[in-house]
Amino acid sequence: MTPSPHSPSELRQHWRYVLGCFLGLASGVSSLYFYSSGLFLKPLAAEYGWTRGTASLGSLISSVLLGCAAPFIGQVIDRYGARRVTLLSLVGLSTSFLLLGVWTQGLASFLALVTVLTLLGGATSPLSFTRILVGKFSRQRGLALGIAITGTGVGAILIPLIVTPAIAHFGWRATYLGLAAVVLALLPLIAYFLRGADAAPAEKGRRAPAGSNLKALVDPRFFRIAAVFLLCSVGIFGTIVHVVPMLTDLGLSPNRAAGLASILGVAVIVGQIGAGIGPFLTGRLFDISGSCVSWLCLAAGLLLAAAMLCLTERPAAKHASGTVAAAGSSER
Repeated sequence: MTPSPHSPSELRQHWRYVLGCFLGLASGVSSLYFYSSGLFLKPLAAEYGWTRGTASLGSLISSVLLGCAAPFIGQVIDRYGARRVTLLSLVGLSTSFLLLGVWTQGLASFLALVTVLTLLGGATSPLSFTRILVGKFSRQRGLALGIAITGTGVGAILIPLIVTPAIAHFGWRATYLGLAAVVLALLPLIAYFLRGADAAPAEKGRRAPAGSNLKALVDPRFFRIAAVFLLCSVGIFGTIVHVVPMLTDLGLSPNRAAGLASILGVAVIVGQIGAGIGPFLTGRLFDISGSCVSWLCLAAGLLLAAAMLCLTERPAAKHASGTVAAAGSSER
C-alpha cells in the first residue's frame, strides 16, 4: 500500500520506539557489559593474581556464548514478543551485575556469573531492538535503525568516563552494583516508550513455516554469514576490551586512558548514523562493497594504532635503559 503524500513520516509517527530502543541498546549487554568489561580487567587481575589473559576469559566466553545463543533468543522473541522478552532480560542483566559484585570470589565463580549474565541478558542485544524497529518501519527503516543503534555509541562514550572513576573511588564490586542500578533505573522508561511494540500490523498473521529455522541452520550460506560475524566480533570486541589496559600499560593514568577510549564511541555514532542515513539518501542498501571499505578503514586504524604504540614504547625503553646506565656509572 502506497502511503499518502500527506501522511506523517514513519519516524515522526513511531519516534518513541526509536527512543526506547536507543535507551535499551545503551543499557544492554552489547553496550553496558562489553564496553565496561575491559575496565575491570586490571582490578580483578590485581585482586586475584590473574594474568591478563585469564582476566579476559570472561569477555571471550560471553562473546562466544552470546553468538551461540542468538538463534534460540530469536525464537523466544518470535514466540513471546520482543518487548516482553527484552524487559525480562533487562531485569536479568541488572541481577547479574548485582551477583558479579557480591558473589565473585575467584575465577570459577566469575566465569559462572558471566555465563549467567550472558544467558539472562542476551535478549538486550541489538537482536531484540532491531526486531522491534523492523516490525514498525519500512520506508525509513535504515534511518530508524541507525539512530537507535547509536545508543551503543553513547554507551561507548559515557561508560569509560563513568566506570573508571567509580572503580578508583568505590572499588570494582560497588561499581558492578552501580551498573545494576543503572539498568534498573532505565527499565521503566524503556518499558514506557516500547509499549505496544509487540503488535506489529505489518507482520500480523505471517508466520514462518514449521521447520524453516532448522533448514536455515543447515544452509551453507548461513554458516558463511555466521563465520563473517564471528570474525567481526572477535576483531572488534577483542580490541575494545583491551584498549584501556593497553593505554595504562604505556603509563597513562586510568582517567586519561578512559577519556581516549571514549573517543571510540564518537566513531561508533558517526559510523552507525552514516550507515542509516546512506540508504535513506541514496535509496540503496549498504552493500558488500561498502562493508569492505568500512573493514579496510578499521584495519588501517588498527595498524596505525599499533605503529603509534610501538613508537611510544621505543622512547620509553631508551629512557629506561639510559636511566639504568646512568645509575650504573654513578655507582662506579
